[in-house]
Order: sequence, then structure tokens, then C-alpha cells
Amino acid sequence: MKVITTSVKIFGCFALMSVTACGDSSNVNDAISALSVHYAITPPNKKWELASIKPASDAKMVDVVVNVTSDSDVSYLKTLSRMEQLSVAKLACPTATPELKAALGQNLRVWVHLYAQNKEITSSICPVF
Repeated sequence: MKVITTSVKIFGCFALMSVTACGDSSNVNDAISALSVHYAITPPNKKWELASIKPASDAKMVDVVVNVTSDSDVSYLKTLSRMEQLSVAKLACPTATPELKAALGQNLRVWVHLYAQNKEITSSICPVF
């Protein structure tokens, strides 16, 4: 029975390779669309603006770029330790919703980058849903 199950999984991966990476339950474009809808409804912060959502160089990541538009927030972030900055960056992570869980699947992850004046302040990987 295990041989049949393994054969079916391998065949399924080959059949889906043109659509998505083997093992991914969704593709990057679906994830980007779902994240775009999510951030349109739930912005990361009143003083922060979503700049872009794009595929990362790593096929299992999606980059979310957020501009920190408040000078006081930028100044404050620069005074924090690296670990504290990582925690603040996670504030821009999307909330786990059923739609995002389905779009990201088990293999895609979101990486948030906080920028100010076209320079990256900090970045962090978002928690797994």
C-alpha cells in the first residue's frame, strides 16, 4: 500500500510541476493575490504603507515591503537592538486567516521588510500559520 501511495504522490508532483513546485499546496501568485487582498483590508499600521508584495529569490518565500512613513517611528526603530527590531517588524506580518492559510499552504513563508527613505531598516520572517 505504501508503494502505491508513494507512486501516486510522485505522479501528482510531476503532473503539477508546470503549475506549482512539487510539495507546495499553492503557488506564489495565489499567495501574492491573497496577501494583497489581506493588506488592502488590514493595513500593517496607520503610519506604515504597504509598498510591494513580490516573490522572493527563494521560491518558498514571498517578500512584503512596508514603508515606515513616520519619522518618530524610524528614529525609534534605529535605537532598538536587532532582536527588538525583529519583533517590531513582525507587527507588519499578516494575520492568519483561512484564506491566507490556503493560499500560502504549508511551504510558502512571508518575509517582511521595513523601509524608510528607500533604505531597509530591518526585516523578519513571519510566524508560520
